[in-house]
Amino acid sequence: MTSTKCKNPTDATIEYATKVDANLIVIMTDQTTSFKNLFLGPYAEQMIHRSPIPVMSIKPKDLISVMSR
Repeated sequence: MTSTKCKNPTDATIEYATKVDANLIVIMTDQTTSFKNLFLGPYAEQMIHRSPIPVMSIKPKDLISVMSR
């Protein structure tokens, strides 16, 4: 596993996915409270709008509801 420093995670992810010829990018949506990003956080929204590669966005489950089952 490698890591890299970047200014914008969206641009870095798209660049890497293109470099390795990926067929799909899977992201976890950010859950924020601002009206603009009611369902998607800023990086998830950028990824969906900018990526030339298909993006699957997964909403994380709330930890409390998972533990209470």
